[in-house]
Amino acid sequence: MFRNKMSLIDYLHDLDLKILHVINTNLAHSWNDILFRVWSSEAPWFALAGFFFLQTAYRRQWGNFRSLLWLGATVGFADAFAAQIIKPWVGRIRPCKLDEFVRVVDGCAGSLSFPSNHSANGAAFAVFWLLWKGPRAGALALGCMFFVGFSRVYLGVHYPSDVLGGFAIGSVIAVISFAIYKAWDHYRATRIAKKSA
Repeated sequence: MFRNKMSLIDYLHDLDLKILHVINTNLAHSWNDILFRVWSSEAPWFALAGFFFLQTAYRRQWGNFRSLLWLGATVGFADAFAAQIIKPWVGRIRPCKLDEFVRVVDGCAGSLSFPSNHSANGAAFAVFWLLWKGPRAGALALGCMFFVGFSRVYLGVHYPSDVLGGFAIGSVIAVISFAIYKAWDHYRATRIAKKSA
């Protein structure tokens, strides 16, 4: 039974490597290098948040600023949790540090790999946004999340499983955070209603 478990782990690791090499090597192109460098930066998220910030200010929907601040705190918590707790505990080394066949596009910053912080942050943002703004706006954020995760594998700095792990961690944090936010917002609205009654 132990042997079967080990063979399953080996199989999953081999699958991880195969997918990594397909994305990192077979899709290699100078235009893709530029594209996925951009997707791997903070630019998509700042653009999305900046657009909504300006829209909120234009429409004077000041209550949305509270939600934006909570969203920012959620992403910050996901980033810290993944980087400071999970990464040191797992201790997995980045593929660009171990595999000579990995094509490194934009440097190999840091040494720890699991989970992908970019993916955890992207999922925290996208899932919170989905729960807050609904499926139409959420689909755009989820698309950004997917491309950010894909870019990390393409750039050679993460295994696919690092990205999936980041997605899972960020999503769970976003769901919990949104539930807390809604409970707090309901409590605050109830108190205001009682005071004005």
